[in-house]
Amino acid sequence: MRPRSQTRVGAGHSHTSAHGEFAAEPTGKPRRHNLPAPLTSFVGREDALADATRLIETNRLVTLVGSGGIGKTRLAIRVARDLVEAYADGVWLVDLAPVADAALVPLTVAAALGVHEQPGRSMLVTLAEHLATRHALLILDNCEHLVQACAELSEALLQACPSLGIVATSRQALGVGGETVVSVPPLSLPDAVPEPDLEHLAQYEAIRLFMERATAAAPNFRISEPNFAVIAEICRRLDGVPLAIELAATRLKLLGAEQLAARLDDRLQLLIGGSRTAPGRHQTLRATLDWSYQLLSDAERMLLRRLAVFSGGWTLAAAEEVASGDGIEANHVLGLLEQLLDKSLVLVENQSPQQVRFRFLETIREYALERLSDSGELGTVRLRHLFWCLQLARDVQPPGMHHPWHAQDSLQEQDNLRAALFWAIGQGDAEDGLRVAVVLAHIWYMQGHYSEGRARLAELLALPSSSSAADVRASALTWAGHLAYCQGDLGVAQELLEDSLTIWRGLGNDERTAVCLHLLANVVRFRGDLQAARPLFEQASAINHRLGHGMREAMNLALVAQVLFEEGDFGRAEALNDRSFTSLQAAGPGWGTVLTVCMSGRLAAARGDHSAARKRLQESVDLGRRLGISRGVVWSLYFLAQHALAQGDARQARATFADSLRLARQTGDQLATVHCVEGFACALAVTQPGRAIRLAEAAGVLRDAVGSRPFPADRDRLQRWLEVAARRLGENATAVARKDGRAMTLDQVVEYALAGDEPTPTADAAGRLTVTGRSFRGLTRREVEVLRLVALAQSNREIADTLVLSEKTVERHLSHIFAKLQVSSRTGAARAAVQAGIA
Repeated sequence: MRPRSQTRVGAGHSHTSAHGEFAAEPTGKPRRHNLPAPLTSFVGREDALADATRLIETNRLVTLVGSGGIGKTRLAIRVARDLVEAYADGVWLVDLAPVADAALVPLTVAAALGVHEQPGRSMLVTLAEHLATRHALLILDNCEHLVQACAELSEALLQACPSLGIVATSRQALGVGGETVVSVPPLSLPDAVPEPDLEHLAQYEAIRLFMERATAAAPNFRISEPNFAVIAEICRRLDGVPLAIELAATRLKLLGAEQLAARLDDRLQLLIGGSRTAPGRHQTLRATLDWSYQLLSDAERMLLRRLAVFSGGWTLAAAEEVASGDGIEANHVLGLLEQLLDKSLVLVENQSPQQVRFRFLETIREYALERLSDSGELGTVRLRHLFWCLQLARDVQPPGMHHPWHAQDSLQEQDNLRAALFWAIGQGDAEDGLRVAVVLAHIWYMQGHYSEGRARLAELLALPSSSSAADVRASALTWAGHLAYCQGDLGVAQELLEDSLTIWRGLGNDERTAVCLHLLANVVRFRGDLQAARPLFEQASAINHRLGHGMREAMNLALVAQVLFEEGDFGRAEALNDRSFTSLQAAGPGWGTVLTVCMSGRLAAARGDHSAARKRLQESVDLGRRLGISRGVVWSLYFLAQHALAQGDARQARATFADSLRLARQTGDQLATVHCVEGFACALAVTQPGRAIRLAEAAGVLRDAVGSRPFPADRDRLQRWLEVAARRLGENATAVARKDGRAMTLDQVVEYALAGDEPTPTADAAGRLTVTGRSFRGLTRREVEVLRLVALAQSNREIADTLVLSEKTVERHLSHIFAKLQVSSRTGAARAAVQAGIA
């Protein structure tokens, strides 16, 4: 702790000034500070406030550094208010923002302190004498445009005044010996969509600030469950920057939360206004960025603009590749990037022993991109960025391989790849766009983003085919077919893969022909034609064996093992699966490991070793999760649920089917969705036969839609369970349930399957209630009918049409049902219906 002088301002000193900072208060006591009275509350920053206070108490020069609008001034003033009593001679704020001439810095400080100029002496010397014996804290606010002058002043005063402390706020450090630099972070934000819980939301500083400023600006604004996610998204897109959030909140006078979120793509135009008393650069978001931009050198501005083409961050090597040339030498990029980092315009995203990764706050990126467009360089720099992204396309593996990408670079740069892809599509550049899309396809596949991948590939493949080379087009068709297969769109998948196979054979490319044969065989397998699938896998295996591609041959054999298993040839299936697993071990864990470990579990179950079966199946689930292979997790969970059902644990089976179904639906895998719904039907056949019949019928319709036929063992198992369900339900009720199931949409089927998981002791309750009108928890006969349709995921309009009622009547019935069942939502009502056997 530094020594604190007890010297106070005595009667012999002059204490008057134009500002009156040392003037006597009405009580006769001298004022202790010139800090402005707060007009709005100080929200959040508890940790930053504590850290800054601790550092200021133990260090003589502390600089609060951060980008414009991050809250440096407000934090400094709040800390200073808390420390007023610790400084016998007060705390004094010096606003340097209006000062344009560096020579005026000492004069501005003197004016704030009430120190008068003395003829023939420099103001710096006069200031030093005035503060030499005083225990005071000086806040130099907004130093970024006067860094050199502020540094010289601070160093001189600290040397001459042993009891003086200085806090500076700046967009870059002063660079003085002994300086402690504190980076002021954005306000805290939720990583993902938050829980719809006001108390939970209030722990995030950005959301707390938004809610407080929103209610002040628009008194009728209320936060409610429907807009929780929207408000969190607004705060995330504004990077937790307080100025941006406050300006956004004022817009709620005119816009709803969803409208505000939709307009954030043009945030620089949208976020204007704020307090009329705020500095001009804080009345619009653009103004505060203009302030920072004007302080840069020409070379710094040029680099800042060019870096805006990166999305999701960049490395130094990437910046040197994309941003150099035409005015910036590649060997100068490092120094210029360091200067932008020092000036709080660039952030370090993460740092590893291998490399440092940088990023912009999104608002700064948007501003820089606008400046890039104005400079006329946008097209040139975008093209460089595209060419850099194309370097990532080298040696990337085709689909169906053990390791679906060759390096972490593809995953790390997925946002940049997407940006390059959209630019290529906008330019009508089919060939380069398809090359980038092929790299991204690995990510779309492994992360389960099938719809995105199919949409982008379809856009590019629709461009004139003459604009892309045959091999590039064939690669894109291969991936498009594989992603269609992953979504269960088997007919389309087969057409795309057959087109791709024709091109590869025409080019004489045996390697890619084998890839296509492998993928096509998988499609044919799930279409139910096991006899046609096996020769295709075997052809691919033979080609890969001839070419010496051991890993690819092992993947082919793993799928042959799957076909043999479905045909009932467990011995040969196990031999091939073990051979595949052993071959893949050398390459380390990957998709093939998930596949073969899962098959090992199924084979163990087939030979009656259920302990080993559970262990292997769980291993495949855990490995798929660890590797981020969504598709592997979906299917491993499905088979784990099937094993639980075969062991008589229907409750555990339903829970695991539910996990698999949710993930399958999330990724858009309709084929896995069908399998899981059929699994639910089997698991519910005894306890909830009506629900089982409906799910099975609905699954059959979905199978027809995706062009799939069940494997023989799956078909026979489902049929056995449905016979049990039909016997328990009775002929008439079974017919009704089948009709209901056939009428359900995909979303309704999934919601119905997941609506509840409690078996009922009277599984035929639905039939008795609808036939006899017997009451359930006080519901009338008509309310029971409405409740059953709610459980079938029908909308109010659909219920009204089914029962020949008006929508208002349906709404009235629902309000009665909710009250009687003591639930607050349709989901709660559906769960109660399922548990009681009404559905």
